[in-house]
Amino acid sequence: CQVIAVPAVCSCGLLQILEHSSARCVLSAGEELVLMIAAICHDVDHDGFTNSYHTSSHSQLAQRYNDKSVQENHHCALTFQLLRTNGNLLGRFSERAEWQAARRLLVDAILSTDMHGHFALTQELQKHGPVFSPDIEADRALLVRAILHAADISNPLRPWPGALAGAERVHAEFQHQAAQERQQELPVAPHMEASDPAVWARMEVEFIDYVVGPYWGRLSQFFPALQQPLQQMYDNRAKFMAMAQPGPPPSASADDSSSSSPSALTFFTGSGRRPRSRGEPQHQQQGLLSSLCEQPAGVASAVDGRGRRCEGSSDDASSSDHAAGSSPADDATAGNCAEQPGKCTA
Repeated sequence: CQVIAVPAVCSCGLLQILEHSSARCVLSAGEELVLMIAAICHDVDHDGFTNSYHTSSHSQLAQRYNDKSVQENHHCALTFQLLRTNGNLLGRFSERAEWQAARRLLVDAILSTDMHGHFALTQELQKHGPVFSPDIEADRALLVRAILHAADISNPLRPWPGALAGAERVHAEFQHQAAQERQQELPVAPHMEASDPAVWARMEVEFIDYVVGPYWGRLSQFFPALQQPLQQMYDNRAKFMAMAQPGPPPSASADDSSSSSPSALTFFTGSGRRPRSRGEPQHQQQGLLSSLCEQPAGVASAVDGRGRRCEGSSDDASSSDHAAGSSPADDATAGNCAEQPGKCTA
């Protein structure tokens, strides 16, 4: 199995979500493989322009995909083109029904990264019960979409130097699009021209308050280990708020010991123990994607949710902080790792 790893926030964020939470207890190995492919490929060949630009400019992509999730449809189509010509990781789903289920899951996952559907996905999570069941296909499909989207918008939860650098690149991209829109005499949204750091820093605060914070907060109720990086998000919010005020901006130096909370460093650097997949020896703590690729085809093809066993989930340690009262988060953890402490068996 040969996979080219790209330094993407989404791929790293997704890997850490899987390694630190009991979400692996719900998903099959095949579904994890699909999820990792989606994380790596969800922005493949992105041209730096938004869907609204493509629809306004009547681009070839917009015409091809009828103005609907233009970029995401392009990423998805190209992903399957690459899979067909580079070993086809989905080829391990030997049965036609399994391959079709894997394809459907991958398509839905990548399309879920369209920010146009963010609030609808948030509502789905709000309405969902406290437990994701490994025996319910709809639960697993929702969890795949929810985790990928969480990783895709996880930049504000990174240690401060990375979060700041990511925000700067996004707003530079916005400014480039705004210049192109003016050149083509297209409508320009005011926030796309925010070149003043104080202005776009305030936009980052609002992005945290109205988009990332509520979404990650809800997801962490299902998997309490995901509460770890939230403190870093609050720290970053304070720094972006300081940037929006008169005075010297916060330092972006990685040497600033106050710039990254210990919990976020632990979460995003991957230290700590991850749950093991079925068939993986206890001493063999390999990287997630390589372990998936090396598992027998029968295990990876379990798209129906069977064949999943997790041990030593770090959610168990995190959930102990909430043991004082019975909360939805506790119930979710108990439901997602119900058989024994530290062990999940589908």
